[in-house]
Amino acid sequence: MELRIRVSGADADGVRSLRESLSWEDELRGRVELVEAAPRRGELGVVPDALVVALGPGVVTAVVSVVITWIRHRSYDVDVEMTRADGAKVAVSAKRVRGANSDSLRELVTEAAATLDGVAAEVDGSARRPAEDVDQ
Repeated sequence: MELRIRVSGADADGVRSLRESLSWEDELRGRVELVEAAPRRGELGVVPDALVVALGPGVVTAVVSVVITWIRHRSYDVDVEMTRADGAKVAVSAKRVRGANSDSLRELVTEAAATLDGVAAEVDGSARRPAEDVDQ
């Protein structure tokens, strides 16, 4: 199973930067692929379209943690959408994570990872079944 990551609000270098950040994680090394779109009419070269991550045990939590950390370090507004092949998705925006405290970020990682893993999230001691489409 794969997880597709789309970034909006970032240029090609931003997408490549996220790929590099993901690739530095031991659990993700060798699992992250850059998907490029064909150039539009009048343009030269290919453009990064998305990232695809091959899923495995522990991979989703690592991906979500890296994505949120990466977003927090951007000086511009960026949105990242992570989607499984079956359509379950999580969207995370810079506006949401920039001002968040560590407890809020931990909860966001837990809920987003649970949604993408397809399991109930344990937040504040109570199990919750996450929605299929969560806008974080």
